[in-house]
Amino acid sequence: MVSFKDLRPLAPDFFEDNKGRYISLDYKPIYVEGFKNKIDKIICVATDKTQEIALEKQLERDKQNATFINICLKSPVEFIDLLQDSYDLLDVYPTIKEMDEQELFRKFHTLKARYGQFGAKILTEIINEVETEISKGNIDNVDLKVKKFNENLQLFIQKNKLIIEAANKFMVDNGHAIQVSDVIKKIDNSDTLNDLKSDLYKNYLLTDIKEKFERYIPLVEEIAERQNKSVKMNISGEKVLLEYSKYSTFVNVSIHLFRNMVDHGIETEKERLEKSKNQEGKIKIDFKKEEKFFLINLSDDGRGINPEIIKKILLKKGLKVESDLENLNNEEMIDLIFLPGFSTKNVVTEISGRGVGMDAVREEVERLGGQISASSKIDEGTAFLIKLPILS
Repeated sequence: MVSFKDLRPLAPDFFEDNKGRYISLDYKPIYVEGFKNKIDKIICVATDKTQEIALEKQLERDKQNATFINICLKSPVEFIDLLQDSYDLLDVYPTIKEMDEQELFRKFHTLKARYGQFGAKILTEIINEVETEISKGNIDNVDLKVKKFNENLQLFIQKNKLIIEAANKFMVDNGHAIQVSDVIKKIDNSDTLNDLKSDLYKNYLLTDIKEKFERYIPLVEEIAERQNKSVKMNISGEKVLLEYSKYSTFVNVSIHLFRNMVDHGIETEKERLEKSKNQEGKIKIDFKKEEKFFLINLSDDGRGINPEIIKKILLKKGLKVESDLENLNNEEMIDLIFLPGFSTKNVVTEISGRGVGMDAVREEVERLGGQISASSKIDEGTAFLIKLPILS
């Protein structure tokens, strides 16, 4: 005998017809009189939920739009940079689509993460489709998905035209763009061309890179909230003035560090309380300037990285064989999280699971002539130390 309660999950919960109607289904048993377990008939209750579902979808779209407006106006420079980087990638795509699959994948993966930062879910979902086709190696389908992304990006820009114009205006008002009149005044007030160059360089070209990481504070809080976590992010340290254009790609790919710290590192509030930890997780970023280079120390107080788990994943995914790992110490094992294709997630989500991200960070750090290392203690947290040269 099988109870009705156990059989119920086998029945369909809904159906959608060709007119777009959404009908939810529920079932009620009618028992034979005098018997508690013998069913005579089953009533199927069909309820038209079309309007309710449509309203929920509209509310979700409105919520996403409000999120985008809020974050875009708070971080106008970052969004305008993102648009420009999208245009640049789409422009060069025809010439780079035959490049190394991992490199192409990383470019779109970072773009997806950055659009996710602004709550542009419609674009992140399409880029996710691009990633899937790249992983399958089907270049014709990749072309179609990239074309779809381009079309939807144009629609997104058109729909949010006023917000983007406002973002551009905020850039000018906040000194992120130079007014022609200001340049003329500086020319008039400069005794020599070198004085003018020096003035423009110090006041407009150099940026404190520490400020560029402030964009990730709302991202960390938003991901944490979705995962029932409480996370406080703190940025401290010395001012490091740089030509930001030379480090912009590094700052952009650093999004993977913060997403991984929240997604993999920080525990849920319940987990932290069970471990006698403070309910609120902490992520810290500290900057230190040396003569010819600067250091960034990023750390969290989460669950840490278990070298044994890393080993199992590497072997399971075929990224390493047993002989490659047998003589490695814990520090060397943890360093393997930067391998392309490494991920502790079994399921691909909007946040992680592709196995792309940490390798993109290391690649960009090394392209700049720097170094990145990771250290971790189980249940105490993980730290990343990045050393980068000050490029002139």
